[in-house]
Amino acid sequence: MNYDVAKIRKELTNLVDKLKEQSDSVSNMEHVPSLEINVMMARVNRLYEKAVLYKHILIAEESLKEQVPAQSFSSNEPVTPIIETPVETSAPTVKAENNSLSSTQTLKPETNIPEKRKSSLLEGTPISNIKKHLGINERYLFANELFKGKMEDLMNAIDEIENQSSFENAQGLIKTKWANSHQWDEDNAQVISFYKIVERRFL
Repeated sequence: MNYDVAKIRKELTNLVDKLKEQSDSVSNMEHVPSLEINVMMARVNRLYEKAVLYKHILIAEESLKEQVPAQSFSSNEPVTPIIETPVETSAPTVKAENNSLSSTQTLKPETNIPEKRKSSLLEGTPISNIKKHLGINERYLFANELFKGKMEDLMNAIDEIENQSSFENAQGLIKTKWANSHQWDEDNAQVISFYKIVERRFL
């Protein structure tokens, strides 16, 4: 899943700036209007959502960086190991065994990746139940971003999606029942993420 990290950073900065400006403007008021407080709370929620999303992106990037040394080594010098193996060894079968051992060693760290970080890397992995798959942060983000802050609406939507027979049917249901009525932005990171999770449910 591709996120515009620079855009998210900019949004975080803008939200912090707006909260600071609003805080300065109400600091001298004797009575702060409830509307002003509601706006401030909405910005705080938005800031939290973006911060959680940014945190997940950083975790995913760190996980990918752990794999880069092994991948970049093989991709930067693909010819050298292939040339050296036949020249230096008289028994290619022994060298092949060594290569297989080294490849398993590079795979071992991946198996030790925590479950949340692994799921961000393996987007194509099937899931059996959407509710069980979603963490607290994801539920909070989806509810606020896609269902106007109503967690109950998110849970009911997931129940209906689970009853569909295919991803195509689920996608059609989402678009007609929620995406249009809630005016989802198809380029929104949470909309894309939600569709990806639903798609994995029907793999």
